[in-house]
Amino acid sequence: MGQASCSDPTHADLLAVVEHLVAENRRQAEQIETQAAQIRTLTETVEAQARTIASQAKRIAALDSLSAVAAGDISGCYCGKGGSSAAAACWAAHETAWYAPGMPSTLDVAIAEIAALPPEEQERVANWILELLRDEAAWNERFGASQDALSQLAADARADRDAGNAAEMDFERR
Repeated sequence: MGQASCSDPTHADLLAVVEHLVAENRRQAEQIETQAAQIRTLTETVEAQARTIASQAKRIAALDSLSAVAAGDISGCYCGKGGSSAAAACWAAHETAWYAPGMPSTLDVAIAEIAALPPEEQERVANWILELLRDEAAWNERFGASQDALSQLAADARADRDAGNAAEMDFERR
């Protein structure tokens, strides 16, 4: 028996089958890659939704704690449970109830929102608020200290006007 040649029908049939299997294998590999990319996208979406749900759960817990403390119920207090976000929310609720009874609900919600943030974000927000309060206090101090000078300038302007040394301003003139 001699060696089979490429023109042998059985050899050609085998080559065709192998080529078909290789092509089918490549098509399936491409499908698997596409499905893997879809799975990665879905996984990222689910992880993002899980983070959102966890954040919302923290906010709800903080608001529940605030509501309970505002109603005078501290039976479900988290304060004794260490540095958890629930403890932070409970502490915020106690502080809220302590320092400003009858405080507007908007501030309650803002404190609950801040309590639900990660610690580094809470620190950033707290520093920003403190900076605003310091700026406002500095402005009030400067404005309060300038009242005598402003009163004197106003008195001088009135005196100039009464003496006829002032002219009406033409606000339409450019």
